[in-house]
Amino acid sequence: MHFSSKKIRRQFKGKIITNIDGLEWKRDKWKFYAKWLLKFSERQAVHYSDIIIGDNKGITDYVNEEYDKVIS
Repeated sequence: MHFSSKKIRRQFKGKIITNIDGLEWKRDKWKFYAKWLLKFSERQAVHYSDIIIGDNKGITDYVNEEYDKVIS
């Protein structure tokens, strides 16, 4: 079964809020495929979220520069 963000919003009558608390894909402990998957997930989260929360200035600056999105 496939759910789009529009269907989820319509069903639950809400917004998608994402808290980015780290750049996991940059960590050395992950191999290539895991890093790729983490980066892909980050892009999807930023793209489909109505509100993005950064818990520190470094993350806020990164998202603003990488995705050209203003975050809280």
